[in-house]
Amino acid sequence: MKLIRTYESISLHGYLEGGYEEQRIVALTESYEKTHLGVAHETPPYEIWSGHHRAACLAALGVEKVSIVLAIGKDLAKAEAR
Repeated sequence: MKLIRTYESISLHGYLEGGYEEQRIVALTESYEKTHLGVAHETPPYEIWSGHHRAACLAALGVEKVSIVLAIGKDLAKAEAR
């Protein structure tokens, strides 16, 4: 149900609109497993940390470029909008 509501909201209002202006997707430059658990494995260049539903809806809507928060390395507090 959440995925459907998210899809409808993004298709109607757009990403970061309709009361969600500060809720960007958060991506990590290194996997959580590697930086916090010491488990190394091959992953894509970025791992979504927060916003999986939004990312899926944007992809389904054909959106190719959006503003996200990029967390570099282990320190999530140093994340910056991109």
